Amino acid sequence: MSPSGPLFSTDRTRVLITGFEPFSNYKTNPSWEGVRYMNGDRIEKKHNITLFRKEMPVSYDAVDAKVPQMWQWYQPDLTIHVGLNEEVKSFVLEKQATKRDYLTLLTFEESNIENPAGEDEIVYTTLDVDTICEKFNNHKRKRCHRRNHKQRSPKLCARPSEDAGP
Repeated sequence: MSPSGPLFSTDRTRVLITGFEPFSNYKTNPSWEGVRYMNGDRIEKKHNITLFRKEMPVSYDAVDAKVPQMWQWYQPDLTIHVGLNEEVKSFVLEKQATKRDYLTLLTFEESNIENPAGEDEIVYTTLDVDTICEKFNNHKRKRCHRRNHKQRSPKLCARPSEDAGP
């Protein structure tokens, strides 16, 4: 990526969406697989956007270095970082995230954390996450529900979160 700026049209909304690389003993990371297999052409045409999909390392230091470069290069109007957690049974939209130095010791090999970020390290979205979740859940009047692994095609609910943690 060149620090001189993007080479992309600015007449369309630019959306950067990322998934994560494989880590530990995993050969694939479902977050990247989901991003990679999105129907980009269809999404771009339907929403009149330019979509950029990128794979990110599973490391806070690497993300801290790479994200500002991508923002400078792609100049996205919206950035979505997709992460997956097998414990989460719904589609979670975070209202806030940590800005810097949050659990910087955490990598894919370390999980014992005792130092949460201070209040000044939290950044908040300006998006109306509650309304986004409501619209997602009511799309085409299909009812969503908690994930039921016995069903073939579970419809997941979206829910807002104020937990900036992992």
